[in-house]
Amino acid sequence: MRNTQRAFTLIELLVTITVTGLLAALLLSATQKMRMAGQNAQCVNNLRGAAAAVQMLASENNNVFRSWARGNNATGSKIWGQQLLDDGFISQKKQLRCPSAADLYPLDNGAWYHNTYGFNMVKPDGTPTDPAGGGQTYELKLAAVPIPASRIMLVDTATLAFIKPGVRSETFRVNINKSTDGVQLRHNNRLNAAFMDGHIEALNKERAKEFFKESIIYEANH
Repeated sequence: MRNTQRAFTLIELLVTITVTGLLAALLLSATQKMRMAGQNAQCVNNLRGAAAAVQMLASENNNVFRSWARGNNATGSKIWGQQLLDDGFISQKKQLRCPSAADLYPLDNGAWYHNTYGFNMVKPDGTPTDPAGGGQTYELKLAAVPIPASRIMLVDTATLAFIKPGVRSETFRVNINKSTDGVQLRHNNRLNAAFMDGHIEALNKERAKEFFKESIIYEANH
């Protein structure tokens, strides 16, 4: 009796492998897009919550927001993120870190300038805010901002520490004439920014240049 079983030909095997590979690639791409979309949504939620917390903290201090600069040992001085956590306006430090930038610094790093959101501590005219009492605690008077809807409060940040080993810088002092501080296009070539009126925007590079020097707009880290 003849064996009626038929083996695959080489061409059929190659076609099967090719189709399987294409389907796997499509699935991987779709999964990657879903992961990035989820990270972006979490980033937006983090920024929205942090911006609201800043407003609440400032409202308890005559609408003035203060932040410590590294090197200041003044009593009671704290970096903005630490203030929000210590005073109960946020519940976890990871709320100040973008999930798309988890690899920039370990979450358990104790340094507060290793967060991944930056506070835009500049005056409405773009010049640095003044240190309080001649020290290194910077003040921003929220009530003095003429158009809150056009003024960025918090934004995706990175520093040259991720480009040049050994360079460290406070990410909260965005745009205060520090060449190592910058903003990062980590969400599909866009960066997320929370404005002072509470709304969130995803800025592409051209839009970001309306607020920041091009030299401090960094590409995504992955």
